[in-house]
Amino acid sequence: MSGKKNEELSFEESMTRLEELVGIMEEGKLPLEDMIRQYEAAHKLANTCREKLSAMRKKIELLTKDDGGEGVWRDAAAEETHADGQDFFGFDAGGKN
Repeated sequence: MSGKKNEELSFEESMTRLEELVGIMEEGKLPLEDMIRQYEAAHKLANTCREKLSAMRKKIELLTKDDGGEGVWRDAAAEETHADGQDFFGFDAGGKN
């Protein structure tokens, strides 16, 4: 795989690389130190995949809660206040519901 960092890989690239690493480890032909290095790399890739899935899940949740308009993607972490004084999640922007 190229010299990209885990965060720069697409989800699909991350999964492909993770599957490659698991395959290498399952062969059982690596010295213990190499196996540990492969495991650490696989663990980091698995975390990256989990983070990417979590971010996409949040985007999907926000899109499905949309009012039926254009269906604009919104960052789940963004704090948005509407004209009615409520934030994106329907809470009063002043902290009260």
